[in-house]
Amino acid sequence: GADADGEVWDLADLTPQCGRRPDSLKVALSWTYYGAEGYGRMIDEAFNAAAYLAGLVAANKDFVLVSQNPPPCLQVCFYYAPRGLSEVPEKNTKETAAIVEKLVDRGFMVDHAPGERGNFFRVVVNVQTRKGTLDGLVKAIVDIGKE
Repeated sequence: GADADGEVWDLADLTPQCGRRPDSLKVALSWTYYGAEGYGRMIDEAFNAAAYLAGLVAANKDFVLVSQNPPPCLQVCFYYAPRGLSEVPEKNTKETAAIVEKLVDRGFMVDHAPGERGNFFRVVVNVQTRKGTLDGLVKAIVDIGKE
């Protein structure tokens, strides 16, 4: 848009990074660089990270896994419930939200989502997610939960 004097302040359409047109170029260049095999490897690595996290959660008695194991996508959903899940969903939501807030101070950006028994952790992984990061996340949740 232009202001009252006719000057244009919104330059977004003039930048090469804005919009879907440059996105298609990025995909084409990435495909040329990585190829089908490279993309396949990255997708496998991301799914392996999700399966690793689901395995960590399933093996720890302080957690309740909501997702399938292995997960069908790149997100893993679970509750932290060392004393078992409360029958009151609002209590589970409150505890999850409190831990999520404290995780930010430890460098983790984790989402939470509504479920039948209150909000649960929803962790989304990608090709850059490392096992050490997931180990650290699980440890941080347990440590914060004990505070």
